[in-house]
Amino acid sequence: MNRTTLLFVLVLLSLNAIAITCTTGERHKSVRDIHDQYQKIADLIIDASLKETNVSKLIYLCDRFGHRFAGSQHLKDATAWILQTMKHENITGETEDVPINQWFRGEETAYLLTPYKKKLNILGLGGTVAGSATAPVLVVTSFDELDERAAEVPGKIVVFNVPFDTYSNTVAYRTQGAIAVGKYGGLASVVRSITPFSLYTPHTGNMHYEDGTPKIPTFAITVEDAELMGRLQSYGEAISMEFSLDSYRQDVVGQNILATIEGREEPSKIAAFGGHIDTWDVGSGAIDDGGGYFSTWEAIRILNNLISRGVITRPRRSVRSIGWFNEENGADGAYSYYNNHNKQKNQNHIFVGESDNGNFFPNDFGYSGGSEASFKEFSSVVSLLSVFNITATYGTGTTTDNKMWVSETACVNLHSKGHTDSDPYYFWFHHTDADTPDKLNADGLKASVAAIAVVLYVSADMVASY
Repeated sequence: MNRTTLLFVLVLLSLNAIAITCTTGERHKSVRDIHDQYQKIADLIIDASLKETNVSKLIYLCDRFGHRFAGSQHLKDATAWILQTMKHENITGETEDVPINQWFRGEETAYLLTPYKKKLNILGLGGTVAGSATAPVLVVTSFDELDERAAEVPGKIVVFNVPFDTYSNTVAYRTQGAIAVGKYGGLASVVRSITPFSLYTPHTGNMHYEDGTPKIPTFAITVEDAELMGRLQSYGEAISMEFSLDSYRQDVVGQNILATIEGREEPSKIAAFGGHIDTWDVGSGAIDDGGGYFSTWEAIRILNNLISRGVITRPRRSVRSIGWFNEENGADGAYSYYNNHNKQKNQNHIFVGESDNGNFFPNDFGYSGGSEASFKEFSSVVSLLSVFNITATYGTGTTTDNKMWVSETACVNLHSKGHTDSDPYYFWFHHTDADTPDKLNADGLKASVAAIAVVLYVSADMVASY
C-alpha cells in the first residue's frame, strides 16, 4: 500500500469514527447482517490500527535481543521485555512454562577439497548429530536418483542439489535427507538451501531421523555451492569435501506468552490468534515470526485502547494473543497450550488462529475445522476487511501451531503476500542471517494488525459465533 492509498483509506475510515455498541439478539445469517451490525466498528478498528500500530516496537525487539532461539538467554530476555512492555500498555500478560530438551549449535566448518580447496558457507540443520568426515562427494538431484545410485553411496557425502519448486515440495530434502542417505550407508546428507533466490546465504531448518536408520550429520550449503558441485560432477571431476559439526542437547524451560481481554458475558469462550516468539539461531527473526507474533500482540493493544477510551464495548467473549514457544523445533509451546486450554479444561475456543507467513501484506484468511455454515459466517466477518481486498478460503486454516485444534474447533491462518508458490519472496530470507528488520513492510504489518483485530473482535462479539 503506497502513501497516497494509505491516506485515502484513513480518510475514508475516519468518516465512521463514532462509538458503537452491539446489542442485537439475532444470529447473523448473511453478509448484509454482519455489515449492518459491525462495519462501522470494523472501520474504527482499522482506522486505529493504521494510525497507531507501533512498528518500531517490533524493530526494537529484533535489534535489541537478536535471534530468539528457544532455550537461549536471548529469548528469556526478550520474553521479560515483552511482559514489561505489556504492563506499560495496560495489557494483562501472563506466561506458561514449557519444558523441552533442546538442540544447540556448536562450531561448524566445511571445505571443498578437490578439485581445489574452497571454504563453504554452511548451517547445520536443527537436530543434527555432531560429526566430522573427509570423503568423496556424490551429487544427486532427487530421491529417485539417490535410489538409482544407492550402490555408490556408502562412504560418501551426498549432496542434494535440488532446485526450489515450492517450499512444501522441496523442504522434504531438508527434513528427510539424512534418513534417505543414512539407510544407504552415506556419511552425511548435505542439502542445497531451500530457497528460490540466493546471495550465498545458507538456510537452516529442522530435520528428522528415523528409528533403525543410522543418524548421520546433515547441514545446508548455499545454492551457489550446490550448483558448483553439480557442474563439477558433470565435468567428470572427482569431488571431495571435509566438514566438522558440533552440537549438543540440554534441558531448558521456556514460556508461552498470553495476552487476554476478558469478555463481558462469556469470558471462558475465547477467540485466539498467535504467532511463535522463538526464531532460529541466525538473523533476528523479523519475518519468521516477529511480524506474525507482533501483529497479534498489537491487535490486542489496539482493541484494549479502543475499549479503554469507550470507542467500542468490551466483546461478549474473550480475545487473546498467544506467543508460542519453540515452533521451530517441535511446536512444544503449541502442544502445551492445547493441553492446558482445550475443552477438557473448561475453555471453549471460538477459533485458534496463527500468523506465521511474514506479514508483508495480508492476502486471505484460511479456515479449517468448522462446518460449511460456520465458514460462511466467518467469510462474512472477513468481508468487513474489503478495504484491503482480503478474502477467506476453506480448508487452509491449519498450520504448525494450531493444527492440533482442528478436531475441536475452527482453525484460522492469516496468509500473507510473499508467501505463496507464485510469490515466494519470504523464502529468500527464511531461516537465514538475512531475516532482519529491513525486510519488513510497515504498511503490510499495519494491515495485518487491523485484519487480525477485526476478526478477533467481531468473532468474539457476535451473539452466536461459529
